[in-house]
Amino acid sequence: MFRRCVVLAAVVALATTGSARAVLITASATANQPAAGGPAPVNNVILMQGAGTGGGVSYSNQYTSNGFPVSGDQSRTITATVITGYTAPGFTPANFGTNKLVAVFAGNSVSNVVAGTSTGTYTPGSGTLGLFVSPQAVGFDRATPSTWFSSLTPLATFTVGDQQLILPGTGEPLLQPAFTTNTFATNLTLGNGITGYAIFNDVTDPFFDVNNPAGTFERLIAIVNETVVDPAAGTGSLLVDAADLAALNALAGALGLSNLGGANTGFATGINGALATDFNSLRNAPGGAFTEGSPGDFTANTGADFTGAFEIDIPPPPPIPEPATMAVFGLIGATTVLVRRRRLKAA
Repeated sequence: MFRRCVVLAAVVALATTGSARAVLITASATANQPAAGGPAPVNNVILMQGAGTGGGVSYSNQYTSNGFPVSGDQSRTITATVITGYTAPGFTPANFGTNKLVAVFAGNSVSNVVAGTSTGTYTPGSGTLGLFVSPQAVGFDRATPSTWFSSLTPLATFTVGDQQLILPGTGEPLLQPAFTTNTFATNLTLGNGITGYAIFNDVTDPFFDVNNPAGTFERLIAIVNETVVDPAAGTGSLLVDAADLAALNALAGALGLSNLGGANTGFATGINGALATDFNSLRNAPGGAFTEGSPGDFTANTGADFTGAFEIDIPPPPPIPEPATMAVFGLIGATTVLVRRRRLKAA
């Protein structure tokens, strides 16, 4: 009941703005699984599921300064998570034979720092999500970027779209104000978890077919959860070496990021160096100790799920007269009644 009231309030608020407004409605989709032998499509998919937080990884390189983030700093981020299955009528595992479908995002964000919290925002076109297939003989290893793809040509691509209000439909029941989308906040002192919603426009996608009404545009929404970590801690080291950096830069180029220095530097120009454009793989969580390079660089455990959506315009309501206009209408009405009464008396 509460959700219905909130949705109704959101629609009413849009309907009183006086102009048409594009919103997103979540929608189910059909997953056309790209495995050898052509497995049957999976219908009515609510979520394309990632492996959960810790099933993926995110590397973020603040390249405009070597200090703690300040408003206006920019960062290059590459995120990868393996797809494990679909939320559909009955859980359906993702079927790619011995390969794995991997969602890789490469983007450029701009920071806004307020009261110790740095928010990175992605503007339209500032990043691309690609769906890749991991090498069959190796399989996906989140700590080894070269295992995230067997070819640098993705099966499908999506670009960052506009910030938009998200309303629940037949997809995941999301309700998010527009200003909360395409933004991801990190507490610079605590290094807490990062949660956000990214909106993507469908560019080339024969794989995830959204069940959208005719005349509307397909969208993809990523539901992202991250926890900033010490890359050297735990059993699976997330430290980046030269081979890892080469793979990250190759992915950055394939997904449209420009070079930060020479050729093949879409993510970073080096590792653990003094340049702001170098990625500090040794960086600990925000607020913790670090060795060298930019304290704005970080590594995070990442999980992401994906739901379909479509964009629709809510039309504006009929114009509401201004108070002065209403007063004039009232005066005209009162004058009309008075004249009519006088005519009746004269008759």
